[in-house]
Amino acid sequence: MNNESNKPRLNTHQILIELCCLSYCDDTADLFEKRSEQEAKIAADITSGLSQLDLNGWPITWGPVLSDDFERTFMMYVAGHSHLNEFAVVIRGTDPKSIEGWLTDLDVTLVAPPYGSGLSIAKGANDAIETLNGMTSGSQTLVQYLSSLPGSPTIYVTGHSFGGTLATAYAPWLVAQGVASPQVVTFAAPSAGNGAFVTYLTANVQSVTSYINTLDVVPNFWAALLNVEQYYASPGPACPIDGLLKDWAKKIVGYEQAGVQVSRTGTLQSNDDWLAEVGYQHDHNTYATLLGAPALSIDNSSV
Repeated sequence: MNNESNKPRLNTHQILIELCCLSYCDDTADLFEKRSEQEAKIAADITSGLSQLDLNGWPITWGPVLSDDFERTFMMYVAGHSHLNEFAVVIRGTDPKSIEGWLTDLDVTLVAPPYGSGLSIAKGANDAIETLNGMTSGSQTLVQYLSSLPGSPTIYVTGHSFGGTLATAYAPWLVAQGVASPQVVTFAAPSAGNGAFVTYLTANVQSVTSYINTLDVVPNFWAALLNVEQYYASPGPACPIDGLLKDWAKKIVGYEQAGVQVSRTGTLQSNDDWLAEVGYQHDHNTYATLLGAPALSIDNSSV
């Protein structure tokens, strides 16, 4: 970071939530433009945001890279502080306009991941691992880039919402490929797998920290679905999908949240619209505020 700045220094987890916020830059881009052009726009927006936040010491070092499907469902990048030898792998959450993104989020059948034995993760997350593996910056995959870093780098794998789910599911695969054991830090993330997966994850990464807004229903997916209907008690809006939640809860079993849960309590907006309240409490900017990080003057949104 800029030592000459009078702005307060951000701690590591504040930096990570800001990097997650920046991952949503340019989410209204024209899908008919070239992928390389869209990636260049995202890179410019992220760099501008880093400057706003006085995080010029954390430039993009790999990516940003979009997946090659029509909707460009996935995006990730690496930001690194060369002097500290710290690098953050940032995985974007769901673009709410992406049909493929929603289908991936909701594909929660438990399947065996490409690492470990006797454990299970969501099929959507498992399929996403294969997609992330094939994404390259230039001709370099993420694993190739991380493996080429000199010395003994500190690596964070982070994401907001489904990006956090993917960070949790993807980190063990990176370790299995010989990448230095990372620290996983997620924000507002639904659970990624079963108890055996959580045990395996904990044994194979340095640490797992999961930030949760106590007014955000999304982290209850999929380990504690029935908790959702208890949110926003009167005078807040009533949950309109409590029957659907009960039906889901009968079918979706075996999930467990991973890591140390760090709770922050948001402020009820008293929206008449339950979904609007959910959207506000889950938004990445809300999480940045709850962690004491500054707001960004960029137009982005997330799920």
